Amino acid sequence: MGPSPRGPRPGRERPHVAPGRWEGGCGAVRVSVVIPVYNMARYLPACLDSVLGQEGVEAEVVVVDDGSTDDIQAVIAPYAGRVTYLRTPHQGLPSALNAGVEASGGDAIAFIDADDLLLPQSLLLRARVLQQLPGVGLVFGPALVLDESGRTVGLRKAAPRPGLLPSAQAFRWLLRGCRIPNPTVMARREALADAGPFRQEAFPGEDWHMWLRIASRCDLYCLERPVACYRLHPGSITARYWVEEVDRSHRFTLADVFAHVAPEQRGLEPLARCYLERTLAALAARSGRRRDFLRYLVGALGRRPLLLLEMETWGCLAVGARSLLPAPVLQGLKRVKAPLARRRLRYAFADDSSETVRAAER
Repeated sequence: MGPSPRGPRPGRERPHVAPGRWEGGCGAVRVSVVIPVYNMARYLPACLDSVLGQEGVEAEVVVVDDGSTDDIQAVIAPYAGRVTYLRTPHQGLPSALNAGVEASGGDAIAFIDADDLLLPQSLLLRARVLQQLPGVGLVFGPALVLDESGRTVGLRKAAPRPGLLPSAQAFRWLLRGCRIPNPTVMARREALADAGPFRQEAFPGEDWHMWLRIASRCDLYCLERPVACYRLHPGSITARYWVEEVDRSHRFTLADVFAHVAPEQRGLEPLARCYLERTLAALAARSGRRRDFLRYLVGALGRRPLLLLEMETWGCLAVGARSLLPAPVLQGLKRVKAPLARRRLRYAFADDSSETVRAAER
């Protein structure tokens, strides 16, 4: 892995992760990939191909069908012998994730939704980190963003800088919101077990709840290069009524997480609740709910005026300003933005990831 653009901070060296192919061998990390699926038969074959085509790691693949109505079993049939297929009554994503973890046998577990893709060497890069850095409980990285047709339209960044995130730093960073692209995550089984199961009360946002619990106990590691593709389509976009659902679930997450953290971390709870108000303001703005946008933002700034010094607050204000624009103007801006984003991606990864970008667009 290359160095961070800013380099390590003085007096702190980034742990070295050796390059090269990971063959397994004595003491190697056994990898399982859990794929929860609900009515995503259209996208599942591409997801499975991207997982089964990984080089350097022979992973166990567990597909959990959460009571789909679009005949996922027929889609799975050509992969018989290469994947484990479970069908459960429809109980929601957290239940499907827990069923997949329980059915898997790996020391490390990667998660990917059925409409997302893994990029080449994704499992190898993450397994290598867990093999060489035993204090790391979870590894993740950036993800390319695809539209419904599979074109690259953006890059979803992860941590502010790649490398090791000590537990205290990772926990404070994650309090700002779930910044980890879900298909890039690989976690140690024992870290998942210590954090407890995925909770239905935390949905939507059960992943944020789990990653916070892990970060309160373990170090995290962020890779520098993209390792997955996150697909945006109408079925994946948060519905307007989810503002209330996110409000409810995220408040549960903060209450539950801070009930179990070390005493020295509990003083961060008021700050975390201000961050949540800011997150809800941005979500309300994207949903066109202007009054809720103002209510949440005023609440956050009223409790912590210093949030105005953070770029994320200005980003939230920009989202709110865009929500005031007429719909035709917004659509025109989106049509201009998409090709510019793809062009920036090609320049950014021209040296070592151009094939990755092209593969994601196919």
